[in-house]
Amino acid sequence: MLYLGTDGFQDQTGGESGKRYKESALHNLIAKNSEQTMNVQRELLQNELKRWMGRNKQIDDICIIGVKL
Repeated sequence: MLYLGTDGFQDQTGGESGKRYKESALHNLIAKNSEQTMNVQRELLQNELKRWMGRNKQIDDICIIGVKL
């Protein structure tokens, strides 16, 4: 798998403290679910983003592309 993306997901504020999601957390989420189908991975990413954001608004564009090699 090859993943490319903007910094929008990891820069999104949320959680209990209203802090950024962070690059390492995103990498861990992707690595943990990389064996899932692409549709499942998309759903997991979308659900995690919604959970993280809570009532916060999206602050940047978010694009993540996964390619199965």
